[in-house]
Amino acid sequence: MVSIAAAVAAIERGKEGTRTDSDEDEIPSIPESKIGIATVADIRRGERGEFGGKNGGGPKSKFLLYRVQSRTERKKLLDRAAEKLSSIEERSLPPHGGRRWKCDVVLSEADGCTRRTAQPLFRWRSGSLELASLPHLLEETPETRWAVSGDSDSDDDIEEPSDLSAYAHRAASDLTVERIWTSPQHVVHRRRASAVEETEELDRVDGIISRVLDGVGARGRFLAPTRPSKKAAMEAGVARFERDGLWVVGQEESWQDYNQQEIARRKVAKGKMKGSGGTGKDPEGKKRLGEPCRVYSRTTADCNRGTCTGYDAETGKYRVEFGSCPPEDVDIDSSTIIWSRSRVVRASSRHCLSPAQISSCLEASTDHYRKVMHTVAARALHSELADGFDVLRERGRGRYDMELPVFDSPEFQFLTDEGAPWCDIVRAVLGEDVHLVHKGVFMSFPGAETQVYHQDGPHLSYKRQRPCHAVNVFIPLVDLTDKNGPTEFSPGTHILGHENYAKELIETHLVPKGTPIIFDYRLGHRGLGNTSKDIRPILYLTYGHRTFRDSVNFSRRRYHKIGDIIDLPPSRSERAKRKELKRDQRSKKLEAKKLKAVFQNDGSL
Repeated sequence: MVSIAAAVAAIERGKEGTRTDSDEDEIPSIPESKIGIATVADIRRGERGEFGGKNGGGPKSKFLLYRVQSRTERKKLLDRAAEKLSSIEERSLPPHGGRRWKCDVVLSEADGCTRRTAQPLFRWRSGSLELASLPHLLEETPETRWAVSGDSDSDDDIEEPSDLSAYAHRAASDLTVERIWTSPQHVVHRRRASAVEETEELDRVDGIISRVLDGVGARGRFLAPTRPSKKAAMEAGVARFERDGLWVVGQEESWQDYNQQEIARRKVAKGKMKGSGGTGKDPEGKKRLGEPCRVYSRTTADCNRGTCTGYDAETGKYRVEFGSCPPEDVDIDSSTIIWSRSRVVRASSRHCLSPAQISSCLEASTDHYRKVMHTVAARALHSELADGFDVLRERGRGRYDMELPVFDSPEFQFLTDEGAPWCDIVRAVLGEDVHLVHKGVFMSFPGAETQVYHQDGPHLSYKRQRPCHAVNVFIPLVDLTDKNGPTEFSPGTHILGHENYAKELIETHLVPKGTPIIFDYRLGHRGLGNTSKDIRPILYLTYGHRTFRDSVNFSRRRYHKIGDIIDLPPSRSERAKRKELKRDQRSKKLEAKKLKAVFQNDGSL
């Protein structure tokens, strides 16, 4: 039997010590005389920092542990402890597509708890009252191979289990802990085992995307250029679409040239190739400031998304900020950096429009715009133009959404046919039961302003993440550049709870004309401003499940009916050609009359 004095001495010695599982049976008891009452006034004084670092940051007293009589204050303290538990749980699992796991932890007392001795115990630490059993609760979170370290301040704030925390953990018999994990794909788990199981699958998916679409292998190693098979490209494309809500045709080939150059540069830097020696410096370093990127570590195999905030030309290191974490220095010789903002995609032989089809669509688009504007001017419909017409409406200054009746003609059947080049991708993400909901052209003119960030459609359910129900297919009819207003996407914003614009995630893909970009109807995006001197037309097609209808974006009732479109008057060159043609016709008639007269005269002779 341990005496009270010995128990108290052991507890006091164990405040700063650590415990192991073998010490469980040796936990001494604390007499009630060493357990005090923390008043609301004491708690407020601690929050104001009046106690400093003395006495564990609390009021001077003989007590080791405390009870809080106010149920409201107990709940606040339990919620504070739950936040720490939640942080540890979330850091034990890796992000997916730049989105982190979320763990909701609820610490609560059993309903109808009236036993004073079963209430949770607290202790003063660092100037505030804290749940005394917190170190033991934190220890229940197992270490995983994906564990992400937090900032140094939060890591230092975690205390190892001691005799004091062990006693408090055993004494709080009415304290219940509930953990609910929500994955980056918004799948809810109530068991850690099922959460870890999904993590394994997401980690496997990330590996496929990294290898096939980014050209990055194990430990962030650049892969040698190779052309993936159609099956591998489709598998990686579906995986990326489910993760990011985006599919860029040719994305599996966009890393080939860059990898070849980077591998050669690193060989030069290591002296394995003839050259001037080489360094780890990037000639484009200063141009990368503010650009989003993905950083693959070759030591930990981690992949994190961030934003470049600085570059040291002497050391060749980038300063990268990862979300809310402090910025880190990244060396391109020890890490692989994939820059995301303006990824130039090479022309692909799969799923694209042919040059003749691109030319037909471009000519039809410009012709339609000119005819509609001529009709507006001829009928004095300028006041109605702001509200929009059934075949043309303004989507911001210098930006028009056009519906072309000619696209329903047999000449443009290649757009509406079920065998269109991109339809196998559409069916891969939506299933076989799909239909074409709408089609049109976005025309962005020089001087067009950047759009407001938006999603084209809402979630069909806000209770759980549902599979994709509709997609947009964007096909530029001119080569996209940084200046002519490409579309900026925020990958992952099609997932519930992640809809907000995230600067560190944005991507802008500069694709050749005729190359489709397919994205989830719920994905956040915006058209950038057109600072070039040329128009930027983009053909778009919206596909959805058979039951899907969009009465907001594609309802003609919202717009004025323009009626029959007036043909354009002939241009000056066309008028000149017509006059020349008439002159030729008249001269030919005169020539024919002269010949006829000659024949008639010859006959009379």
